[in-house]
Amino acid sequence: MKTIRKMRDMHTYKCTNTFHIPTILDSGMVSEEEYMTIQEGSLWGLVDEDEMEYYSTIDEEIILTSENLVIEISKEIFEKYFKIIE
Repeated sequence: MKTIRKMRDMHTYKCTNTFHIPTILDSGMVSEEEYMTIQEGSLWGLVDEDEMEYYSTIDEEIILTSENLVIEISKEIFEKYFKIIE
């Protein structure tokens, strides 16, 4: 498994249970038909504060990155499906 780049908070988060989130289309709209699977055991880091300007975010949303993926999820989903491992 590839090592993800450490983020400023210096923590890595592990997905504790597989779940699905809607795919964002090139138009920026949320797909009602396509979903991305977030795999149990996958490792994620918080997006670095310096990179935040590249992502639109809503208050209470968490932006995570793993390898070449970036996801934006609610705090509730983050707390339900991720645990800190280092």
